[in-house]
Amino acid sequence: MPTTQAPPAEMKSISPTQFIERFKAEDDAILIDVRTREEFAEEHLAGSINIPLCGRFKKKMTEAYTKHQRIYITCKTGGRARKAISFLDGTGFANLVRVAGGLDQFRKENIYLTKPSQIEETVKKQVNKKLLFAGVALIIVGAGILAVSS
Repeated sequence: MPTTQAPPAEMKSISPTQFIERFKAEDDAILIDVRTREEFAEEHLAGSINIPLCGRFKKKMTEAYTKHQRIYITCKTGGRARKAISFLDGTGFANLVRVAGGLDQFRKENIYLTKPSQIEETVKKQVNKKLLFAGVALIIVGAGILAVSS
């Protein structure tokens, strides 16, 4: 008699807009981006974790995350995210959700993607503001010391 396999679990998919709303409200949820390291380096969603869809994907996921943790999975267009969830079928992960359309859909919905150059520019601006504030504080303290000693 042939053995029968259980049918794969129904794949949950949500839009990027739904993802943003839910992700903000869930403290322990994570976002896995299964694109290549090179694609991820070019641009990605802030807070996402890059685990490329390759031969060791299933092992990395099962070692790093709990089976009941909400895990959102994305890629460029949604195809690799669908494959990633299929690879994990039968491993016990109970809360896998595919972000439909991938990063291409985020762009279509005008949802901001992080690019390394934008991160660097933001950090530079923040550092410059802090340095300016520290410089002004030193001038004020210095002026106060001069006024007291006069």
